Amino acid sequence: MVWIPGRTFWMGSDDFYPEERPVPEVGVEGFWMPVVLPHKARGQRRSQWTRVRANVMQQKLSRTAAT
Repeated sequence: MVWIPGRTFWMGSDDFYPEERPVPEVGVEGFWMPVVLPHKARGQRRSQWTRVRANVMQQKLSRTAAT
């Protein structure tokens, strides 16, 4: 976990879309954010994709066997 300190900032823009006006100053309290290492995140996505593919293949095989 890493600590993200609180701060204030101007939210929105006077230069683009009218719905972003007026630009208020807002504050965010500090908070803890979990850190995910990129190589671990890639591995998790890959393993999830592999499970999805395996489930789809199993469903196709089940339908083929039933007919």
